Amino acid sequence: MRRFFEILFVIAIIIVGIETFRPQAPYPYNASNGYVAGVVSTVFTPSH
Repeated sequence: MRRFFEILFVIAIIIVGIETFRPQAPYPYNASNGYVAGVVSTVFTPSH
């Protein structure tokens, strides 16, 4: 079970890294920039 969470954590870090270093804004709120970016912005910005 611990291994599963480790893999999940690594995948999350990779996704955040990709979304951050893309040419677009790191946390786009419009759906046109991609589903993953929307999910990442929703998960990591609780204030919105």
